[in-house]
Amino acid sequence: MNQRLAFFLILLVACASVSACGGGTKASPVVVAPSITSISPTSIQAGSGAFNLLVSGQGLSTSSSVQFGSDILSPSMTQACAAGGNCVTLVVPVPAAAVTSTGPVNVSVSNSALASNAVVFTVTAPPPPPNAPQILAFLPTVAPAGGGAFEMAIIGLNVASNAILNFGSLQLTPTSLLTCNPGQICPELVQVPASAIASAGPVSLTLTNPGANGGTSAPVSFLVLSKTTFPIEQSVNNSSPSAPANANSTHSSVSAGGSFVAFDSTATNLASGGTNGLSQVYLRTNCFLGQPNCTAQTTLISVASDGSPSSGGVNGSDKPVISLGSRFVAFESDDTNIVSGVTQPVEQIYLRDTCNSILGALPGCTPATTLISASSTGAPGNAPSSNPSVSAFGFFVAFQSTATNLAGTVPSGVSQIYLSRQCPSIPLVGQIPGCTSSLALASFDANGNPGAKDSANPSLDPIGVALSFESLADNIVAATPGNGFEQIYTRNTCFLLSFPALTLPCSSVTLAISTDSTGKLGTGDSVTPSTGFGALALAYATNAPNILPANTSNQQIVGVTTCLLEDTLGLSCTPGNIVVVSVDQNGLPGQGDSSNPSTNGQTVAFTSAAILLPSVSGQQVYVSNTCVLSGGGCALTLVSADSTGKPLGGDFAVIEAGGAFATFATTGSASSPGTSEVFLAGLIF
Repeated sequence: MNQRLAFFLILLVACASVSACGGGTKASPVVVAPSITSISPTSIQAGSGAFNLLVSGQGLSTSSSVQFGSDILSPSMTQACAAGGNCVTLVVPVPAAAVTSTGPVNVSVSNSALASNAVVFTVTAPPPPPNAPQILAFLPTVAPAGGGAFEMAIIGLNVASNAILNFGSLQLTPTSLLTCNPGQICPELVQVPASAIASAGPVSLTLTNPGANGGTSAPVSFLVLSKTTFPIEQSVNNSSPSAPANANSTHSSVSAGGSFVAFDSTATNLASGGTNGLSQVYLRTNCFLGQPNCTAQTTLISVASDGSPSSGGVNGSDKPVISLGSRFVAFESDDTNIVSGVTQPVEQIYLRDTCNSILGALPGCTPATTLISASSTGAPGNAPSSNPSVSAFGFFVAFQSTATNLAGTVPSGVSQIYLSRQCPSIPLVGQIPGCTSSLALASFDANGNPGAKDSANPSLDPIGVALSFESLADNIVAATPGNGFEQIYTRNTCFLLSFPALTLPCSSVTLAISTDSTGKLGTGDSVTPSTGFGALALAYATNAPNILPANTSNQQIVGVTTCLLEDTLGLSCTPGNIVVVSVDQNGLPGQGDSSNPSTNGQTVAFTSAAILLPSVSGQQVYVSNTCVLSGGGCALTLVSADSTGKPLGGDFAVIEAGGAFATFATTGSASSPGTSEVFLAGLIF
């Protein structure tokens, strides 16, 4: 080939690949869309100063611009990416001024008009000094915008007797505080004025111990809510927008503040792999409390060790109950792949540590599931266990079982109540010294013998100091023999005695609850107890003629004050109030059965087929006010209603510990008519 021709061809190919050549217009450079796969670090303490942020991904270069919150930053260099391939790591200098305030910061990369996905970086608060107070919990966790003054209970560690609650910009002095020593957990009560909740939005809470060495706690968020979109559907998936469950969702449970809701569902569109049609347990995150980096989402709870949905059973996993602080979810399941060693499809009780908290995710915590209905050797129960109940910190799980291999010798085929003690590490406190996991029989009679007849439906109070249950067994209480009907009993757990940081007294007490005004056991069945804080008040369903008003022909919901731990908790309570809660607008017992009560000790939610409110018919969910503690004068509100107040029908209501929210199931929703869906109602409005 002619050398000049060959040279010309080479030049032509080169021009075609690089530019138009020969006097044509140059082609514009190709702009690649960037994407971020990871950043490092993912968080830093406020006030730490300038630092280098490493941003790894594809389509990144030193000409890219990096948006860090409201700041536009330029990379100083690139370096090798650990992932290899076409991954690039940018080194981005972040100025000190960009990390002076706590909270989430969105990080993204742009190449001209093309922007990457956003990744969240968190500016955290510096740790409080060792002697500073720490907020462990608070109630209520929410309030209605424009509402009235209210009393807030704060549970804290290292709280001085003159500690101040900083509620936003207000400094509030406690109305009462138990004398505390360093290292002790102590409650305090603070009156919050109406002016503090005039507008909706998050409010920062801190505790300050006055004095030069006092210190201030890390902040937590209180939420002031507006009545906008309640009730909120919970049984939805994570698509955008969220789609409702495509099969029935039934039982639910709600944490303090309504920020987390556990529910069961046979739907096949809620989680990847959950398509076998058996019931699964899910957790819905609502992000009400301003948790850092929080996204409303639905998470599968009934999982195997590899994260896949539970399987191998006949019914699956259901009846979840969530702890007050949202960390623990107990549920029942006959699936065989949740923990090792369970090979038969027999209903067992499990406890899932989600590592969630109403104050944020727990650092250093790994989600895990524990078999609760197990013998001392770890063998699963040899007969079905069901109806779990869980206490605030996951220390106690109560359940019923006909298994005979769990604790001691029990009659075959008789349902007993068991109380499992767990020893989880508590944030800011750690492992409880001397705590040992155990399982004990709770349905024993006055002589310590197992009940010879069935006991069922255990109910722990929210903090785990009292346990209630129904029983046919004789002589649960000394000198109070059974009479052939289901009765309600409650006994304390003496949890406070076993917690070294709490020095409050406790004496073993067991009370018969389903009694008339003279102390005689009910002459009809009393079932499904629900235990309020410290068992100051309980609610249950009964058709006992000697407990109910004369000529009452239907099952009613009754509230009763026991004041079991009045002195221990330092609260005021009048014992002996017996109040029918399921009353109509005239104060008369409903002309239809009422069932499934749920109480926090002040407010009672329940299901009723009676017509209790004008123009409301069919089975509905209602909530009463604080009439139990006050001794009468109940006023009802319809819970199973849409945002316009239209009745939806409903069942299986569960009230949260602060009384601000309740969950319920309904087949009347507009999003999925005829399919049972779980909703969260706002009771504070």
